[in-house]
This record gives sequence, structure tokens and C-alpha cells, in this order.
Amino acid sequence: MSEIHVVADLRFKENSVADVIPLLNGMVENTRKEEGCVSYDLVQDSKNIGIFFTLEVWESQDDIDRHLHSEGIKTMMEKAKPFFVAEPAIHQCQKLS
Repeated sequence: MSEIHVVADLRFKENSVADVIPLLNGMVENTRKEEGCVSYDLVQDSKNIGIFFTLEVWESQDDIDRHLHSEGIKTMMEKAKPFFVAEPAIHQCQKLS
């Protein structure tokens, strides 16, 4: 089975970035240790500091589902909730080349 690529679009209030970055970095550190995580990177939009993306590669759909329902994700989402300007958009992708 092919690896699954995921891009998560996370949009926060620009004035909350100092509060959000430690939450996101903690999530990345924990996620990289999860079963089935091939890679997990966090990037920030160059023009809008409130926009972040996670660039993820997972071994299977089961691994993604387990990650999305993990305590780490639930905790991060709860703590970050006041800072979001939109619901996170999660895109599962297929690598073409």
C-alpha cells in the first residue's frame, strides 16, 4: 500500500502566534514518535504569519485515524481553540511524482 500524504491548513489570529507556536511545536515533537508516522513537518506561510501547514506522510489510514483521535491532538486543539480563525482543513493527498 502507498504512503498517504496529508496537508493540514491551520489558521490562527496573527496576534496569537507567540502562543500558538509552542503548542504546534509540541504537537510535532509528539507526532513524530507515533506509530506509522513517516514524516511530519510544520511550516509557516511567508506572507501571513497566522497561517501554518503540517506536511505529513503516514504509512496507513489506520495510523492517520489513530493520530487524529490521540490525546495529544485533542489537547492541542483544545488549547489552541481560542486562537483559530477557521476550522483546520485536512487534505489527504496522493503523491504523483
